[in-house]
Amino acid sequence: MFLDRAVQKYAGVHPESHIAELSPYAHSIVQFLDRVSYKVMRHEQDREQVFRIRHDAYSSAGHIDVAEDGRFEDAFDQDHSFFNIGVHIDEELVACLRLNCLVSGGSSSPTMITHKSLLEPYLAKGLRITDSTRFCAVNGAAERFKLLPFAVIRLSGLHAAHFQTALVASSVQNRHLPFYERFLGAKVMEEEETISKGLTMRVRLTLADIAEVRRSCYVDRQFFFSTPRERQALFDDPAGNFILPTVRDVIEKNIDPAFWF
Repeated sequence: MFLDRAVQKYAGVHPESHIAELSPYAHSIVQFLDRVSYKVMRHEQDREQVFRIRHDAYSSAGHIDVAEDGRFEDAFDQDHSFFNIGVHIDEELVACLRLNCLVSGGSSSPTMITHKSLLEPYLAKGLRITDSTRFCAVNGAAERFKLLPFAVIRLSGLHAAHFQTALVASSVQNRHLPFYERFLGAKVMEEEETISKGLTMRVRLTLADIAEVRRSCYVDRQFFFSTPRERQALFDDPAGNFILPTVRDVIEKNIDPAFWF
């Protein structure tokens, strides 16, 4: 099973371990996060922006037909347990991601529909899974902000820490697999591609072990660090305010990240 094959690279790292000095690359990510703010897109005008970003991203890539209203949403967007989060750079909305928690007997999702047979064994064990879907960016954002993917995948870590999930599930195109494998520690769970629910995009399911992500924070993935204050403000505040990353609070001010439970 996947959890039995978890990478042992960080096995000797414990919560009280000293946080390793940032590598130049990790330092550049932390600097980039100084320009980032997150916002749960709860209000109607915010949700409209998300649906239009999705439509433009998917239609330009040929994954959906162009819609007359220029919007792309699905039934899961009406479920309050799903969080549509906007990623802002210098106060400009440039990307969005949807997160929810998969539990045994709980609500479905595009990931669960597409990869049910692969996910059910983990859910049957009582494991909770952070489900990451609908990662989209405005046209040209990837070229303008090379480190944007780090700001986005960090949200999966925030969700996993807040809701105490064991795994992060992501449906990933082949060309993006190396990024997820290297920086999220994700493992590819199927040999053949499948069609993503609601799209023509061909993807493969990946799962990341959150225990490994937590350990790696102390070694070389410090950008995943966060404080309870940041996570609570993002997921528990119904106002949908702008939330700033708290990575520097952990690595520079020696604030307990409470990232281990």
